[in-house]
Amino acid sequence: MKNPNGYGSVVKLSGNRRKPYQVRKTVGWNEKGHPIYKTVGYCKTRKEGNILLAEYNKQPWNLDMAAMTLGELFESWKEKKMPLLSDSRGKGLASAWKRIDRYKDIKYKDIRFLHMQDSLDMAPTPSIKRLVVDLWKHLDKYAFELDIIGKRYSDTLRTVTVESKERSPFSPDEIRALFDIGDDMASLALAYIYTGMRAKELLDMDMSKINFEEGYLVSGSKTAAGKNRIIPIHPAIEDIIKAYAERGYVSEYAYNTLSRKWSAWCDKHGFDHVIHECRHTTETELDRADANRKCIDMILGHKSSGTGQRIYNHKTIEELKDTIRLIPNYSRS
Repeated sequence: MKNPNGYGSVVKLSGNRRKPYQVRKTVGWNEKGHPIYKTVGYCKTRKEGNILLAEYNKQPWNLDMAAMTLGELFESWKEKKMPLLSDSRGKGLASAWKRIDRYKDIKYKDIRFLHMQDSLDMAPTPSIKRLVVDLWKHLDKYAFELDIIGKRYSDTLRTVTVESKERSPFSPDEIRALFDIGDDMASLALAYIYTGMRAKELLDMDMSKINFEEGYLVSGSKTAAGKNRIIPIHPAIEDIIKAYAERGYVSEYAYNTLSRKWSAWCDKHGFDHVIHECRHTTETELDRADANRKCIDMILGHKSSGTGQRIYNHKTIEELKDTIRLIPNYSRS
């Protein structure tokens, strides 16, 4: 049966080919009246070709973009779309590329759910899995905008929900034990507990912004409320902060290496904590002491919940110092 005008056709090409059937559409006529064809794709059988042609007619994709590979699409997305994201978000998605680049030479219109799910299954951790899913969704959206695809397979991707471990603060006895241990890792844990700083905030601390005379340091990151905030230096860790300032750095290890060494150190000393639980300890101790909520938020770099708290409630450095000292100096007890 002859296809209707404008529908397209499937023709068998000469020679010995792996996919001898060409699926094509007429997109115009040359000066001699001959048809100008655009190739939709190539298939092994005429039946497959007719199915592909029917799919194209049902939801046409951009034939000029149809040959774009996954790798080419990613590079284009990285140039045009990634700059619209935050730096941390863009870097996270870019890092997920190595989890899917095994398919970089496949035309994006030929990428299917199984390719995406395979790369997701190969990702080693829940956080990386989430990045892989997000990257596929971004690429699918971009390909859809370019009319390369008519269906977004990433919409059906799902990561496995992993129950997060309940955060457990250091107990007073454990904080006392940190003072007794006295090694570099114990000092680091104490610095985290008595400042409430995020893991990388302390590691990246600018030593020039430590004011020992006034008893505070300026640091912070991540959010508007967290950046360049004043963090009082608790008397319990003054010597630790001075030691960091004298040598010019907090730790010789980058965060990823430090995390591995932290785990081994915890096993050695019988602790069951992740680094972030030091910061959780800060908030727990201050909350237990009925500290002012605004002061807690300012020290930790949290955005206060109410407009009045955020805008009209201003605290002095002395108030912040009084607040941090509500955490007991467990080295003396």
